[in-house]
Amino acid sequence: MPRVYFLLCLACLFPFAVSAGDWPVWRGPNADGLSPERGWKPSGISKKLWEVNVGKGYSGISVAGGRIYTMGNIKNQDHVFCLDAATGKELWVHKYASKTSGFAGPRATPSVVDGKVYTLSENGLAYCLDAKTGEVKWKTDITSLGPENISWKFSGSPLVVGKVVVLNAGAHGVALDRGTGKKVWVSSGKGGYATPVLSRDGKVLALFSMDSLRMVDLGTGREITSVKWKTKYDVNAADPVFSDVGIFITSGYGKAGAMFVFNGSSLKERWNNKNLKCQFSSPVLYKGHLYGADGHTGKKDAALVCLDAKNGKEKWRESSVGFGSHIIADGKIIHLNDRGVLTICEATPAGFKKIASARVLKGAGKCWTVPTLSGKLLYCRGANGKLVCLDLR
Repeated sequence: MPRVYFLLCLACLFPFAVSAGDWPVWRGPNADGLSPERGWKPSGISKKLWEVNVGKGYSGISVAGGRIYTMGNIKNQDHVFCLDAATGKELWVHKYASKTSGFAGPRATPSVVDGKVYTLSENGLAYCLDAKTGEVKWKTDITSLGPENISWKFSGSPLVVGKVVVLNAGAHGVALDRGTGKKVWVSSGKGGYATPVLSRDGKVLALFSMDSLRMVDLGTGREITSVKWKTKYDVNAADPVFSDVGIFITSGYGKAGAMFVFNGSSLKERWNNKNLKCQFSSPVLYKGHLYGADGHTGKKDAALVCLDAKNGKEKWRESSVGFGSHIIADGKIIHLNDRGVLTICEATPAGFKKIASARVLKGAGKCWTVPTLSGKLLYCRGANGKLVCLDLR
């Protein structure tokens, strides 16, 4: 499907855009890790505009209408924050009890759609809040509907499409009415850590569950087909990536990456290799190539890798940047590693070409959260809650 038609479909299905430059949901305007921003300056990564603390957690930063939204946990209370995007000033905060331990704090990123903020806690509390005031519109405990929590807690972000909010919970997902929070369809059992991804025709969900890639009918929740994908510790956490040649999935712990072709009723493997094994960082597809973090956090063999999406062949590998998460904007990769070092490099299969690099987070704990670029401002956070805004104007 041509990209123009794809974007038109998304415009109908996802009422995301509030104003130019918004990044209102997990992985950006089209939920693919690609930013439409142009003309930003890589040299600005050394220019910190402001810094705040938003509590423990791994929640990303969503931006809509000059406001940013994120989540953190402070003293066993989840906080959904709404801050001024330019200054970091708190505009409102919604709090609720949420016991946390281990890798403390929320994992999911808020979705801001049509003036509402949709969130999911690590323990399964789904909320809909008014984006301007923080007023609770509804809340639903998804564990009361049948899905069980998973080892490292619910992590996938809410996917808001049409009249429903879809969550990676249960064997093949849960859909709630976006206006009321009531069940539309549900599956029992355990899901995975990735966020649900919508197919290019807007009819099918790709759910990376605990042990499989599952294709699910959006309207009914019926599983159309699946392929087994068993990973150590049941960690299937990187989002599936739709491309012109198929659906790419990847996981770490020595597993693999593979491209599957979906014909509407079945999945057929196109290629499978170990060139890109992502522990939880989601790869980004750009101009026919996949850019992803191969390896594991804290390991010396971790590297940023470029693959040809058609055949999985490695184009280049760069270990100096370390394990991390990234987005792509204006032909450039913005990569934040787990130690808080930000690297800007060219998104080209020709080879690794660094443009700029700087330590942007110090004493921030594990920096596993993907950065957000909006209005030429770059937002980076660490697990202990330190959130910085860098001025790339």
